Amino acid sequence: MDQQTALILIVVNLLAAVVLIIWYLFDRYTKRIESLIQQNNKPSCAFIQTQTKRKG
Repeated sequence: MDQQTALILIVVNLLAAVVLIIWYLFDRYTKRIESLIQQNNKPSCAFIQTQTKRKG
């Protein structure tokens, strides 16, 4: 295996690792938002009402 092929494999592996880390963090972040909405429905309702008022 020549040097260029090894470099390409390393870059591909690094990109895959970055994608996995971003996906993991995004998954945790969305679960945190869902739990916050389930714990406290009033802020989300108020947020939706302000958005609909702006549109109207």
